[in-house]
Amino acid sequence: MTQHGIQAMKTLREEIFNLEHVLTAEDWARPSACPGWSVQDIVIHLNCTLREVVNPESLPSPVSGDIEASNDVGVAAFRGQSPEQTLAEYREMIDSAIEELTKLQVPPASESEVDMDNAGVYPAHILVDSLVFDHYCHLRHDIFAPHGPIDAPTVKPEEDIVRSSLDWLMAGLPQMSPETLRTAVTAPVRLRLTGVGGSDWLIFPGAEKPSVALDDRSVEPAAVIISDADDFIRWGTKRASAERRDQMVRVEGDLNLARRVLDAIHVF
Repeated sequence: MTQHGIQAMKTLREEIFNLEHVLTAEDWARPSACPGWSVQDIVIHLNCTLREVVNPESLPSPVSGDIEASNDVGVAAFRGQSPEQTLAEYREMIDSAIEELTKLQVPPASESEVDMDNAGVYPAHILVDSLVFDHYCHLRHDIFAPHGPIDAPTVKPEEDIVRSSLDWLMAGLPQMSPETLRTAVTAPVRLRLTGVGGSDWLIFPGAEKPSVALDDRSVEPAAVIISDADDFIRWGTKRASAERRDQMVRVEGDLNLARRVLDAIHVF
């Protein structure tokens, strides 16, 4: 189960609360590093993820087959709020959401399936990891400098937060870009993620889609991709260009294989 994800959510909750003291009225309206969304839009989106947990009926109808388009629809539905209203909604929902997510860490609820459209199908206990990733990635890489517009101390990588984010991204990797990754992965590839919260993973070829598992060193990979874990969150979500990504990673073994896999990875 993902109890570290519950603790990570509690930490990130405080980061959202702190926005009240960090952001000016002008800051809320600034374009974020997430294309098409302002800083406030990002917090509205996080509220929509909480609504999915505590009050899904309050969300507009999703766009079938496109979770990112559904995210845009959700943000648009609440864009008329003031920043104060957006923060108040977050405060109203977050503790109830954490309580519900905690219940999903215990069988049989933990093994029920959650269909997240083109992002894939997951056991319910991993839902908290998706929210941790969303909070962390948007705060660190879209709101705060150096990548976002707000010049203030950013969220730091912490063990629970990065580990939980990676649990979500690795579960999603074979489901979020199955065709491109299936074609690219012709032999096992080790993804070595270093630094805070880092871990080693193996990507295996598959007939329909590749599989991903924690690396127990029982298989010798044909190629190794080495990256800082927080950097992976940035380039794996395509927030960094291929050129910038190549400055963040090192590769060993079959360089052509590693290059194909790097180009195919897209998580969200």
